[in-house]
Amino acid sequence: METLQQKLEDFKREVLKLAEDFNKIPINTERLRLAKQFFDEGNYQAARDILNATEITQDQTALLAKQQRLQTEQTEVTTQLENNATEFLYKARLTAIDYSLLDRIAQTSYFFESALKSAKTPKNIFAYAVFLQANNQFSVAEAQYKEILEICRQLVKDGSAVYWPNIAMTLNNLGNLVAADSSRRREAEILHREALRIRRQLAQDSSAVYLPDVAMTLNNLGSLIAADSSSSEAESLYKEALEIYGQLEKGNSIVYLSDVAMTLNNLGNLVINDSSRRSEAEILYREALRIRRQVAQDNSVYLPDVAMTLNNLGNLVSDDNSRHNEAESLYQEALEIYRQLANNNPAVYLSYVATTFKNLGILVAGDSGRHKKAESLFQEALEIYKQLAKDTPAVYLPYVAGILNNLGGLVSLHSSRRSEAESLFHEALKIRRQLVKDSPAVYLPYLAEILHNLGSLVLQDSSRRNETESLYQEALAIRRQLAQDNPAVSLPAVANTLFAFGWAYLNWQDPQTALVYLQESAALLEPFAKQAPTVFGDKYAHILELIEQAKPH
Repeated sequence: METLQQKLEDFKREVLKLAEDFNKIPINTERLRLAKQFFDEGNYQAARDILNATEITQDQTALLAKQQRLQTEQTEVTTQLENNATEFLYKARLTAIDYSLLDRIAQTSYFFESALKSAKTPKNIFAYAVFLQANNQFSVAEAQYKEILEICRQLVKDGSAVYWPNIAMTLNNLGNLVAADSSRRREAEILHREALRIRRQLAQDSSAVYLPDVAMTLNNLGSLIAADSSSSEAESLYKEALEIYGQLEKGNSIVYLSDVAMTLNNLGNLVINDSSRRSEAEILYREALRIRRQVAQDNSVYLPDVAMTLNNLGNLVSDDNSRHNEAESLYQEALEIYRQLANNNPAVYLSYVATTFKNLGILVAGDSGRHKKAESLFQEALEIYKQLAKDTPAVYLPYVAGILNNLGGLVSLHSSRRSEAESLFHEALKIRRQLVKDSPAVYLPYLAEILHNLGSLVLQDSSRRNETESLYQEALAIRRQLAQDNPAVSLPAVANTLFAFGWAYLNWQDPQTALVYLQESAALLEPFAKQAPTVFGDKYAHILELIEQAKPH
């Protein structure tokens, strides 16, 4: 009796559950509609019978066959879409090299985006991002790189370890992109360090494949932290990259020669900041230039690298007053290359044209008979940088400030134009104060420079002594602070502001105070004058002359 009662209770429970479920499910077939109708009427046998197993099986067989056909068709369509994407991809790449198109970037972007509609793969997105970055379309490129990272990190999480190299490459490129914005250098460093960690790990298992990538990221990270005065670590990174490229070069000299030259150039950029190592920097630049000229003979794609090293070598040589003609020849050759490149691809190379104009302007300004020429060069550079800064202020505003400073220094040499010079200096000062807020490690030296220059201008007006002292004091405080961390680079700048202060006090008829500043300036500059007499010798001799003037007689 209890068993029958239990079965009845179970039956009631199942009927209630079935009724509840019938009310939840979508009734999308005639059989289900009738089954529910019979069930609601209490005719459970009729409900069972209407769901005929033979008929349901026949429908199942037909549906599975249709599914198979659709899956096959879907696979075919996917393959066709991938082929379509490849066609768009190569259409984009071919359009990218047609520099006669006025809307080359827009057209190329359209074809890349069309490719992504057909097949949005990490590989296709990456190709688009690289194009955008190469053509200074930074914000769109960053969005593409971040999408790749999101896709690939998820794939790795799902077990596809094959995507680790994609993650590393994307981190590396994104790091380079972000580093262009001085306020995001810490973010760039994190990206490069993660890329380096992944690539070192990959190289442990397959060194022949991944060691070149390790060297690439060592170079990028070195360039990034060198700009933030981490010179010893940067030098170690460059030397490790150079060692790797040296090993790789033995097996395939042609492929890795350009990478060796790049690392030599970067190492030269680092070493040049130490005045005691300028001859070493010149050796590095000349070796890089020799290799780059050799490589560019066979492939003109390396011409921008030749121009880059010509500019760097010109900067070094220009510091020696006896070698200005040599420096000018180097700059002129670089300018010729960059102008040619900018004619075909202004989006990429106009900024390099501007930089070379600036370098030439600084050099020419040293000749009092060529001030008009120097001003023309600075104005051309300023026009380009202001144009570029409209679209990418984070990248190009620092360059605008630099040219304003150069132009102000030149104009200030003409007494009738001092108010114009002061306006230029103040505009540069405003930009640099803002830059220091975002990235003090990078821009404090430049802030000190403009404060020093503005102080030297204001000094010409004897009624503005307090203002002059304030500007020099701020410049001196910054330079002393910087010299604590990097004396080889910053002590000559400290000596220069001390010299300016001493000169000012002589003009204010206070030789006793002047003597204090001049003697400290001479003491700081003496070792540099001995190490690099062609660079610091004239300034040191002038300071000694002023010391004699300031001494009581």
